[in-house]
Amino acid sequence: MSEFMINSIEIPAPVKWQVQEQQVTTAYSGKQTLDGKMHNSVIRIRRIVTAQWGLLKGADVALLRQLLSGNNVLVRFPEANELGFDEVSFIPGQSTRPIRIVVEDETYWKSFQVKLTEV
Repeated sequence: MSEFMINSIEIPAPVKWQVQEQQVTTAYSGKQTLDGKMHNSVIRIRRIVTAQWGLLKGADVALLRQLLSGNNVLVRFPEANELGFDEVSFIPGQSTRPIRIVVEDETYWKSFQVKLTEV
């Protein structure tokens, strides 16, 4: 089984997998009470991932674009936990168009990148 999967379909491993954690807070967070105390009420922490791939063949780019075209995708990726991986629902966001390059008469695409926000 591959380390990286989207909706149970194996995908090429990204060369960059950067995870940022973001606090999800209530509407009352950032408000001050009369005594001057600032309040922060965290509901949960969600992950925002930037994934970037190196050289890909055209079929791999097409597969990634198809899988990431949905509003909600299930992504399996390596994680430092007891299972060694995690499976999380993400909303695909901003993506970059890959750059076409030719190496010894073979066409490849590089620098495809996508931002994923945990549901």
